Amino acid sequence: MSVDKMDNKKGGLFGKPAPDKTSAESLTRREAGNVSSLNTRMRILEERLFNIQKKLHVRDENMLETNKEFSAEIKEFNKGLSELKTTVAALKEELRNLVDELDSKASESEFMVYKKYLELWRPVNFVTQGDVERLVEKALAKQKEL
Repeated sequence: MSVDKMDNKKGGLFGKPAPDKTSAESLTRREAGNVSSLNTRMRILEERLFNIQKKLHVRDENMLETNKEFSAEIKEFNKGLSELKTTVAALKEELRNLVDELDSKASESEFMVYKKYLELWRPVNFVTQGDVERLVEKALAKQKEL
């Protein structure tokens, strides 16, 4: 090849075409576009991350508030349960006393014996001291009249 042909043929040392000014400018524009696109994407991702962090913070606050409410309800429940246990213990004690009292009462056979004695004595027919005194006075008054 001749030197003239080499001069006409634009190329570098290893046969690569030499970069021209227009291709360098377009390359710079593409790189600037890529950087701008990456910058925009990064801003979008940062915004999404911020939103996610904000939502997470709100959820954490809600969880803490709910936890406090549950704790208060559990304390109230335990208080009620304690009162219920006390009431049940008092009722058990009263039932024991009632059972003991019923055990000390007369049995049916003893009751039948008491009934027989009452029928025999007939306390309804008993008179009071005042009744006896009136009857005696009446009797004395009748004797005086005779």
